[in-house]
Amino acid sequence: MKKLFFPLLSILLFVACSNDYFHFGKEKVHVILPDFTLEFDETCPQLSGWHVEIYSESEIREFFTRDSGFDIYVEKNEVGCVLATPIVKNFAGEDVIFFKPAGNLICEIDFALGNELILDWYKGYCSYLVKVFFDETDLENGHNEETWNVLACFNWFKMIDVMEERVLDCEIKGCFYNPWVIAPETVTRQIALHSFRASHLTMKQYFELENLCDNKIYSSFVPENKNIKKNHKILIKQSEVNLISDYNLDSIIVTGTAIKYKIKYAGMPQYIIGYE
Repeated sequence: MKKLFFPLLSILLFVACSNDYFHFGKEKVHVILPDFTLEFDETCPQLSGWHVEIYSESEIREFFTRDSGFDIYVEKNEVGCVLATPIVKNFAGEDVIFFKPAGNLICEIDFALGNELILDWYKGYCSYLVKVFFDETDLENGHNEETWNVLACFNWFKMIDVMEERVLDCEIKGCFYNPWVIAPETVTRQIALHSFRASHLTMKQYFELENLCDNKIYSSFVPENKNIKKNHKILIKQSEVNLISDYNLDSIIVTGTAIKYKIKYAGMPQYIIGYE
């Protein structure tokens, strides 16, 4: 029995320490998901869980969770982001993705005040832009160094500051700010060309559509749903395809301008398979 003690002890120590070994030199960070129900009233869709995506220099992965938070391991000053897209039940009880993701940038972690990263709906837009650059960089295969340099050198802090200013300005003016009205590809193009300006986060060429379906609709940008209920209007990108939803989470497509627009009930939700 004594002969087996030390080998068994070594195995137990390895199992206990292996998690710390694989994350050596990294900081443990607790990611906090937003409260989905806070942005709705009694019409809140049933939340099934979250599709989480992590993009960083040290790992790129995705997973499903029903928890209100989870832990990740990152290096200080690491470039990257965390995205969490809500998965909800439609009228038929099927899991669908319709709403835009919440998110935050890893550089937003204040390690001096506590290792937490709070995901936010507005920062989900900025995080999506980071994801686009990671997809183009293809770090796993060591490709596209030029794109990586753009991603690593861009002032993401400044972008978040500008967005927060836009939100505040709209609140003062009594209007609503939805960053997704601004095409993400337009912003990433300007960042890649080193010509990004604060004005690129200003909403342009949009109109407010009022009294659609007696307001029994959802915006894909979660915070806008409170505004729909309060002001009976939704922001629509002018001359582009806009995807909104009815309370059954069936698709409604809106195109056109404030003067002449077209509404089409497509009834085509995006289904999620394999999360149960």
